[in-house]
Amino acid sequence: MKTKVFLMFCLVVISSSLFVSSKMNDDQQNTNRNDVIDDIEEAYNITNNSTIKSQEKQGEWKLVFEEDFSGTSLATEKWEALGRKKNFNNELQEYRPENAVVRDGRLFLTGRKERDRYTSGLVQTRKKFEFLYGKVEVKAKYPSGKGLFPAIWLLRADGKDSLPEIDIFEAIGNEPQIAYFVKHWRHNGTLRTVHDTKEIKNHQEDHVFAVEWEKEAIRWFLDGNLIFETRNRDANYPMYLIMNLAIGGNWPGNPNASTVFPAEFSIDYVKIFEREER
Repeated sequence: MKTKVFLMFCLVVISSSLFVSSKMNDDQQNTNRNDVIDDIEEAYNITNNSTIKSQEKQGEWKLVFEEDFSGTSLATEKWEALGRKKNFNNELQEYRPENAVVRDGRLFLTGRKERDRYTSGLVQTRKKFEFLYGKVEVKAKYPSGKGLFPAIWLLRADGKDSLPEIDIFEAIGNEPQIAYFVKHWRHNGTLRTVHDTKEIKNHQEDHVFAVEWEKEAIRWFLDGNLIFETRNRDANYPMYLIMNLAIGGNWPGNPNASTVFPAEFSIDYVKIFEREER
C-alpha cells in the first residue's frame, strides 16, 4: 500500500448510504476529500438482475499471478512489505515489515499496541506486479475490535493521482459484520464514490473477496456471488494490489479498552486473472 487516507462522509441517497474513503501512496500528495457526489444517477449506475454487456466478445480468465503463501517468508519478488511512520486522516499505526509475516501457509498482517504506539502490516505489489483490467480473488478472514480497519484494494500505479481507487473489500472493527465494496474516482475535480455492502455473520472464517475490473464495468463478488456492479468511467490505468490492517482514523475511530491486540488480518491466497484474447 502506501500512505492510507480515509475520510468518511455518510450521505443518505435513495435508500443508499454513500461514504468516502481515500488512501494515498507515499509519493502522492494529500488532497481535500470534502467533495461529494453531485450526480447520483451518473455515479450510482448499477444494473439489477443483469450485467453490463461488453461491446467486445470476452475470452476466458487466465491466471497471471498467484500467491498461496506456502513458503517461510514473504516472496519479495511479488510483494513489498511497507515500512512507514507517516499516516493520514488521523490513523495511528506505523507500518513495519516485521508485522507482515508468512507462516502456516498464510500471510498475517498483525496490528499491535506497543507502549505508546500502534504498529501494523501492509503489503503491496507496487512496481512488482501492475496490471490493466483483470479479476482479483483474495481468500481471507479479518479481526474485529474498535479502531481496526482491514482493506484489500487497487490503486493507480503511475502515482499521478490518488484516484481512481477500487476497494475490493473493507470493514471497520466495531461493525465487522458489514463488508464494504467501493469505487472512488474524480470527475471535473469532484470526488465521487459508489459502494454497496453485504452482511457477513462469520467474519472470523475465510471468505473469498473478488472484483472483476473491465473496461466497461466493475463487479464485486463475495464467496462467488455477485454483490453489485457499476459502470467503469475512469479506472483505465494500470493498478496494483494493496492489503493492509489500519488502526484508528476518522472513519473507524480509535481503539478502546475492549480492542484486543495483537489483531490479525489473515490471508490464505491471492489470485489475479486477465482475459484471454479471442
